[in-house]
Amino acid sequence: MLRTEERNANTKHIDRMTTTEMLAVMQQENIHAAMAVDKELDAIGKAVDAISERMKKGGRLFYIGCGTSGRLGVVDASECPPTYGVPHELVVAIIAGGDGAIRRAAEFAEDSAEAGRRDLGAYDLTELDSVVGISVAGGAAYVGLELLWRGRSHGSMFLAGGSCFLLLGQLSKRGRSLSAPARATLGAGIVTAVELMTGLIFNRDHRVWDYRDLPLQFMGQICLPYSLLWIPVSAAAMGLYRRLEKLIK
Repeated sequence: MLRTEERNANTKHIDRMTTTEMLAVMQQENIHAAMAVDKELDAIGKAVDAISERMKKGGRLFYIGCGTSGRLGVVDASECPPTYGVPHELVVAIIAGGDGAIRRAAEFAEDSAEAGRRDLGAYDLTELDSVVGISVAGGAAYVGLELLWRGRSHGSMFLAGGSCFLLLGQLSKRGRSLSAPARATLGAGIVTAVELMTGLIFNRDHRVWDYRDLPLQFMGQICLPYSLLWIPVSAAAMGLYRRLEKLIK
């Protein structure tokens, strides 16, 4: 189970609380969210500056997300034209399940990577455009990486990505005696193993990905170039896991 789907210890006995106590707990969670943003202001500032420079050159900003995260993107994009007088096409929000998911939850819509590729591809992205993926789940983040890197993906990537994220999180916690490069390299091995198992189950016809033309490949499912790529990706994923763990706690 993803951390975001686990029970919040602070609300475990919410059914026994008075209304005022419930509101106090909710407000405390709001404070935690604000404190989390405060810790990331430097990183957010760098992202804002980079996106701003692209927009000055004619680029657009795209939010893509699912569920509540996607709806927040829709709210922000919708407010930009009346608040700042910018064209509606400048800031665009894409939510899994389409506009109907704004009012009615579209369960499992985040699993459809094909829909994500189709929805994002409809806007003819250029190198000046910025795509901001809004997600707190490792699986959804992996699908986003898959879409942006290969331009296509498969629903099995949500399962594989979520599994990798949780396994890397455990490696980050239990492998503290190892050096950071060693953890990242071991993490790449884990991701490669998950990729191979996923490929042998879901990608036998090589329709999802195909490494057969790449050097040092095995059955077209894994290859050394991508395994090396998983090293920095694993390091970033473990850092993200630790950060999310602190925020949730």
